[in-house]
Parts: sequence; structure tokens; C-alpha cells
Amino acid sequence: MRIGVLFNCQARGIAASLRALLPSADIVEIGRSVLPDPAQDRQRLVSQVSECDHLLCNELLATKGPLPLPALRRMAGQVHILPEIGFAGFHPDMVYIFRDDGTPLVGPTMDYHSRIAIASYLLGLGAAETAALYHRLVFRRLGYLDRFATECTLLLEHWAHFSLDAAPLLRAWRESGCFMYSVNHPKARPLLDLARVACTRMAI
Repeated sequence: MRIGVLFNCQARGIAASLRALLPSADIVEIGRSVLPDPAQDRQRLVSQVSECDHLLCNELLATKGPLPLPALRRMAGQVHILPEIGFAGFHPDMVYIFRDDGTPLVGPTMDYHSRIAIASYLLGLGAAETAALYHRLVFRRLGYLDRFATECTLLLEHWAHFSLDAAPLLRAWRESGCFMYSVNHPKARPLLDLARVACTRMAI
């Protein structure tokens, strides 16, 4: 059995979790968030998808990814649309900054930036003045202290969109401590749980 994982930044973690759960299956990470180039790379993507008995895909790639959902359904044996794990409750100050050409601005922390630092820079504040803004009063005024509860609600609503009850999973993740490395990079336990959900959807 061949299972393809067509996700954005979480494909590698989901694929690794599936390999642990299904050691006899052929698990492959395929595609990216944009159509590969040149033509031979696009053809390889089509070939990879066509060889899959099951294809796991997140909603964004299924609607705006390298291949539209009808094409994916024609090529792969079965296509299963699953939620991604996004949670900004631990990192409410984290933000992406994009250049005029649409590419992300890369800094010391790669694509991630601090909203407070960016705003301070645009206001012409120095390093010391900027550092002085990182305290509870500012966090409260920006809504950061309420963000965790809001993100929990958003995650449950997002998974419910896929007819999935994430409440027991979220409860277990919270009991384990910080379950995210960043807003879109979960730790191992959530990825393993998502892989288990995928197995249920594939009737494995």
C-alpha cells in the first residue's frame, strides 16, 4: 500500500508518524505549496500522486495547491482531506512579513518575526526602547494574554469543519505542556494523533 502526504510544512512529521504506525506501508511526502518547476518536476509530482492508493491532503493544498482537488481525485486511489494543526496560543507575537513580490522576509529567526519588534522598527524606536515593551501590560493591551483560550476555540472549530471532535486530543496535548514549536509546527504528539485520524479515515 502506498500513501502520499501532500501537506505544507507538516508533511514530514505526518509521514514519519505514519511510518511508525504502518511499518509495512510505503509512505511518501509529495508536492509543495506551489507547482514545481520545470516541467519534468511537475510530471514527477503527477506520477507520484497517480501511484498512491491513498492521498492525504490539507484543505489549502486541495483548493489552491499544485493540483486541484478534482485532478487529485482522478489520479489517486482515494483522497482524504484533513485539518492542519495550527495554534498561536503559545506564540501570539509571532508574525510573517512579506515583501512586495510576495516572498517572506527572512531574519535571524527565519520567516518568523515579532509583531512588537516590527512595529517598533517602523516607529523608529531603538533596541532598548523596543526591549522595554516586552511586558505584561503591553501583552494584555495587544490581547496576547487571551490568545490561548481563543486559539483553543479556533482549533476545535477548525477540526469540527472536518467532522472531527478534537476536544479529547486538545485536552491531552495541553496536559503534555507546550505542544507547538511555533504557530504551524506541532510537536510529535499532535502529529501522531493526526496520523491516527488519517488511519481511521483510510479505514486502516
